Formats: sequence, C-alpha cells, structure tokens
Amino acid sequence: DYFADLPGMISLAPVPFAQYPMITRQIDIGLAPLDYKDGFNDSKSDVKALEYSVSRRRLDDGSYGGAAVIATDHKVYRRSCSNRHNALLVRNHSDADEWAETICTLIEDVHLRRRLQKNANKWVVQNRNINTAWPLWARAYSDMLANRKEV
Repeated sequence: DYFADLPGMISLAPVPFAQYPMITRQIDIGLAPLDYKDGFNDSKSDVKALEYSVSRRRLDDGSYGGAAVIATDHKVYRRSCSNRHNALLVRNHSDADEWAETICTLIEDVHLRRRLQKNANKWVVQNRNINTAWPLWARAYSDMLANRKEV
C-alpha cells in the first residue's frame, strides 16, 4: 500500500498466465519484497526476481535486458541477486522510506538501472537457462530412476 502514492506507479489487474510474460516485459523496475517476520519466506524461491530478470526486452539504448530488480536482502534472493551487480538489495528489516529511496535511486540513475537490467538478464541466461541446464536435470532424473526402490 505504501507504494500507491508514488508518482508513475501503475498497478495492474490479474492476467491469464499466458499473458504474464508480456506483462513482465513492460516492467522497468521490479520489486521483490519479503516480510522478514513471516517464517514461510525462509522456504520460498527466488522466482520473482528471476521472472523480472529474464523478461528480455529491448532497452532504450538498443541493447537487451530484463527489469531492474529491487529485492529484500534475504537468503532467498541472495541466490540470484548480487547487490549493485544485477539487483539492488534492501535491508531485511527496512521500512517504506528505505524502499522508496531505493526505487528513486533507480529512477534517477539510468546508467545503474541499465547495468542491472543487462547483468540480471545475462546471469539468468548463463545460470538458469533450461537450454543449457537440461543435461543436469536429465542426469538427476536418471539417477533417481536408477536408484528407486520397489515398494
């Protein structure tokens, strides 16, 4: 709710799953906050940051990148987000003012925003791309099948 009054903030209604990738390609800055008081978040994945990062789109300088990610500095997001390299991490116990300040930083610093967008997209392609990682999955499934026990 505390983001609602920020200038230029757009809130979108839910969309069918098939349209979601199109929506993420329109996002310039993606937010991935976690509530540090909610123990469930210790078991979450970093998929929200990855979705923003992988949303390959043409940037205004002609290059490609995802959305710039601002995420809570939590072990979940530290798996894929490196502060000031491919994302900005906000303290785990931060308040609305710190989030707003970080958002303003990316709005005002176009060079930082573009660098984060490019680096995030590049990281996901190199580290989480099914086209290059499928042999690892195939080996894992083969190992599971080879080692299964009949019940």
